Amino acid sequence: EPSKKRVGSSATHLSALDGLRGFAALIVVVSHSANAGFLPMALGNGLGQMGVTLFFGLSGFLMAYLYCSKPLDLKSLSEYVVNRTTRVLPLYFFVVIFTFMLFLAFDLTLLGINSSRIFIENAALFRGSNILWTIPVEVHFYVIFVGLWLASMHKHFPKLVFAMGAGQISVFFILYLNELRYPDFIFSWLHVFLFGSILGFYYERINNALENSKLKFCLSAVAWFVLLLAIIAPPQVRRDLGFSTVASYLDPVSVGYPL
Repeated sequence: EPSKKRVGSSATHLSALDGLRGFAALIVVVSHSANAGFLPMALGNGLGQMGVTLFFGLSGFLMAYLYCSKPLDLKSLSEYVVNRTTRVLPLYFFVVIFTFMLFLAFDLTLLGINSSRIFIENAALFRGSNILWTIPVEVHFYVIFVGLWLASMHKHFPKLVFAMGAGQISVFFILYLNELRYPDFIFSWLHVFLFGSILGFYYERINNALENSKLKFCLSAVAWFVLLLAIIAPPQVRRDLGFSTVASYLDPVSVGYPL
């Protein structure tokens, strides 16, 4: 269980969630291995994006839990920017530049970076190619979260989350009317970040309610049952069983189960 200590009061490293992040990364590795033929195909074809969903949801949870109780001023904002950027961007930029240099020097294409345009898209964090697609999406949410943080200072967090969710549904509707698909942009995954943020923002209230609930035993039993459903949660397993699936970021099970 995450510690109840907040950034605004004392040190907070939610070490219990480190393993969950590692598990999310392991899901992605297993899925890519299955897609490459090293593991049964039932573990590929969309399972990796369930791991990505878990990671995106965790990002939303942790940022809301750690920062929304802390005043948003220049010092806290600068700490936030440094902490977020140093966590992912140095290695990301190294990979992007290195692969582009290989393309220029040896005409070798890695990670889909085979033109100046694609390199610029990656370097500008506009859109990541191949397996790099998750990093720009994550960084876009880092920027959006500042708005949620500011809203929480003025007690408008729920209103802004609702407005963002409504805006995302509108974008989905417009895109699908025009038969457009952009699964690697922020608005395709914004609902995952927002759901995680809601859980992080209200975590202590939810946790206290669950801990004091008279139905605690029943809720625990339901939780264990849900965990056991992991056997049939992977998209390819569901397809093999005759169930239909849609794009991972819209699939109720692919999104809902990790969250």
